[in-house]
Amino acid sequence: MISWEIKKLIKSKGMIISLVILTFTLLIMSFIKPTLEIENSYIDEQKGYIQDNKDKLEIANEKFDIKLSVLEDMVNQKNDGDEFSKTLTSIAKEKIDNLKSSKYEDIGFWQVFSYRATNPLINIAMLVIIMIIISNLYTDEIISSVKDIILSSKQKKKALNAKIIVSFLIPIVIYSIYLSVAFIITYIEYGSPINGNLEAFRIVDNIAMLNGNPTINQYVLTNIIIALLMFEGWAMVSMFCSFISTSSISSISVFGLFIVLGKVITTIKFMPSIILSVFLYGNYYDLIFSFKNIIASYMGEVSILGHGVSIVNLIIIVLIVIFIVSTTLCFGISRTKYINR
Repeated sequence: MISWEIKKLIKSKGMIISLVILTFTLLIMSFIKPTLEIENSYIDEQKGYIQDNKDKLEIANEKFDIKLSVLEDMVNQKNDGDEFSKTLTSIAKEKIDNLKSSKYEDIGFWQVFSYRATNPLINIAMLVIIMIIISNLYTDEIISSVKDIILSSKQKKKALNAKIIVSFLIPIVIYSIYLSVAFIITYIEYGSPINGNLEAFRIVDNIAMLNGNPTINQYVLTNIIIALLMFEGWAMVSMFCSFISTSSISSISVFGLFIVLGKVITTIKFMPSIILSVFLYGNYYDLIFSFKNIIASYMGEVSILGHGVSIVNLIIIVLIVIFIVSTTLCFGISRTKYINR
């Protein structure tokens, strides 16, 4: 049944449109990159845009020294009992104490690949692809009247389960293709991925807010895993919307409302502070456009049963819960009489 669903999906218009979107995303991605550590430019009031022509290694070491100075200033500042500042100071001290090299090292590949791996462009592309493909997985059967054949068949359970499994596989396959191509292009442009065992703050702009002291490899891998978790949550919710809808428009509309729901919740001021804090940073709109600034950062803590819990960890827990609950609902509704409507 799964192979049959995949074959049907490959021939669908939605897959063709999605491949065009993915190709377009990869094309744009190949031209975008962050400002590298070996590059520097600034705006002069009289001369306008100025490109620093100093030796690249000199520029890189100057930037690295500035980052170290920022960390040292954080360690030496007075906190006056502010728990948030105390935690940031502790994180900064951890970075300095565990410094593996006090000079710039070549991290060009990782800086660019990390930027390309999790950015608003691919987040939006994945959202649109999931809307186009998964939101129509079951509603297409209703429109084409194939639904009655599936539901009257002895293989009904397998057929519906196959749709759920395919919806789970789609984000993995699409995102893996994107990451593979991004990796290859970045490798061609910047060489081998060396020095991945060094500190992640070397490739991060807002080093003051970077949570902990992960290595570059850990930082990049963690971001990719959490991004995929977010995509999988979208996929399962989209599949559920397809099951409960009777048309493509209604399915996509319900899914779209779910995406913006978190942003709406942040405007409800009388919500409990814990819930409000999580949705303030962890709503899908902000995750799409500011993923790294949220997930990789220290956003503070909330008190749960007298224990301080990181807001970012709560956001990740919410993403896991959304994935588990939506997957359970998909399998659950496929076994109810509602699916026979």
